[in-house]
Amino acid sequence: MILLNPHDPLGQVYGPALISDILHFCCRKKIHIIVDEVYMFSVFDENVRFQSVLSLAIPDPERTHILFGLTEVLGLASFRIGMIHTRNKLLQRCLEEMALFFSIPSPIMSKSAYLLEDLGWCEKFFKLSCSRLAKSFHYCKKRLEKMGLSVYDSVAGFSLWVDFRQYCEPLTFDGERLMFEKSLHEAKLYIAPGESLHCSEPGWFIIIFSINPEHMEEALDRLDTFLKDLHRSSQGDETSSKILCEDNKGIEKDQRASQSSLEELVALLKRQIDTSDWLSHNTADQWRADNPDGAEAFEKEQRKHEMNKSK
Repeated sequence: MILLNPHDPLGQVYGPALISDILHFCCRKKIHIIVDEVYMFSVFDENVRFQSVLSLAIPDPERTHILFGLTEVLGLASFRIGMIHTRNKLLQRCLEEMALFFSIPSPIMSKSAYLLEDLGWCEKFFKLSCSRLAKSFHYCKKRLEKMGLSVYDSVAGFSLWVDFRQYCEPLTFDGERLMFEKSLHEAKLYIAPGESLHCSEPGWFIIIFSINPEHMEEALDRLDTFLKDLHRSSQGDETSSKILCEDNKGIEKDQRASQSSLEELVALLKRQIDTSDWLSHNTADQWRADNPDGAEAFEKEQRKHEMNKSK
């Protein structure tokens, strides 16, 4: 089992009671559990307290493994330092052998150790970082909600889990990918689709809010303009559809009127034929008498046709 606590991108923190229940479940079923606590110092809600697995009574230490890293904790993406805490001797030996191929450069280790040994600086840094995360999260959430978007109420992490379902046409993962491509090419915004994190429902996107405030402001302005353009485009499509529908109704009405007129005309002709004596006065014999040359030519051609047919 793999557990991310605090969670990303939802930004939720699992309480110690739930974590303890999960640990005991894995112990009973003899399941290895990997707990990734890389976002442990990103809890920006003052009312929420994170508690590490290492502070709990671990029922099965041999199958419980904890991950940690400096990239998210100190913003040191270029340091590429990750750690694993495990009491499993076999796993430790495997990791020691693999470390020969993935060793951390000595200058990086030295600088990291220097930072982490200064506990006073670390405490101030984490406190300042969380206050900035809280400020940025609430500001971005307010701006997005003003745009008509729903935002998941997170308490930790660096991600906004945003509902874009109203802009996904159709509301499928294909529509979600289309929305992603439009935002990338038209607004120059990389808004990661939820499908990339195996979200079961299309229409949810991830926005990272822990960036430079000026860059975040520019991104939100672009997103606001992009969504307004989408809305106007959608209204234009609806107007066009309405006009097309009205035109179709007019055509159908004209067709019904034309059909009705044609039916009335046929009925009129039928009544005239039934009541007229034209056929009684204009017989074949009368035509032959009035047109002897034409009748003779017609009869000649008819006899010729019958002879050719008999051959």
